Amino acid sequence: MNAACCPSQEPLTEQQELRIREQQLREQASATSEQIEEATERSEKAIRKAERRAAKAERKARKAAERAQQEGDTASVVRAAADLLAVRY
Repeated sequence: MNAACCPSQEPLTEQQELRIREQQLREQASATSEQIEEATERSEKAIRKAERRAAKAERKARKAAERAQQEGDTASVVRAAADLLAVRY
């Protein structure tokens, strides 16, 4: 076969190989950037979810402390206060 009719049979020049490698690296970097963005979004979503849960737990602990205090149950007040501190830290 003659090389003119089938350029795919010809060996690549060094410059062509470098261009191909450069394109591959660009595509890889782009894919990595997308993966980082997706992971960041998942992390941010998980953080927001954890913050909502913590706020809910804090409200629940406050209500329990208020109820216990109204009932005069010192041990329950202390437990509720400990729960509240645990939620915050």
